[in-house]
Amino acid sequence: MAGELSDHLLALVNEADVVAIGPGLDDIDETLKLLRGVVGAVGEHAGIVLDAYALGALSGQTDLLGSLASRAVLTPNLSEARRLLDHDLTDDLDAEAIEVAQRYATVVSLYGHVASPDGDVWREESADVGLGTSGSGDVSAGIVAGLMARGCEPAQAACWAAYVHSVAGLRLTTTFGRTGYLARELVDEVATTLSMV
Repeated sequence: MAGELSDHLLALVNEADVVAIGPGLDDIDETLKLLRGVVGAVGEHAGIVLDAYALGALSGQTDLLGSLASRAVLTPNLSEARRLLDHDLTDDLDAEAIEVAQRYATVVSLYGHVASPDGDVWREESADVGLGTSGSGDVSAGIVAGLMARGCEPAQAACWAAYVHSVAGLRLTTTFGRTGYLARELVDEVATTLSMV
């Protein structure tokens, strides 16, 4: 990733319906450079999902997404939300999700609490402790991106993804127990869970 962004990468971004950025990245300065390049290359009607290091790069730069913010979904965990808001979180995750949504003018999905910048909030409460496995948030961000690529508006994609992510985890508990599954096993449950919606 070091150095300039390749023309090939930027062309792929420009042709994509949705771009998910953040999972797997591990250098904040390089991630910020990548995020700026991607934001500038995203097509006129495409969406973007930010997770993991991309959220750290976004923190404190509320206008970085520009007009793309209305087509974006942020999927922070609690520590990423704390960084985005620059203060400790309260127990009211609805209010915290709304604050992030309003600060960055985007839809936010925070642990099953989905908020839009206009203050609408939805909640998915069936998630179980097993979703705390490493990489689970990356799977959730991927589900949001996949649903947006299929035509869902950002808030709709975030709500459905929260549900699908939760139910996929619940389905795995019958085989692996509440904490015995891995993030990659969640992926295998996504299509089946979507077919039940």
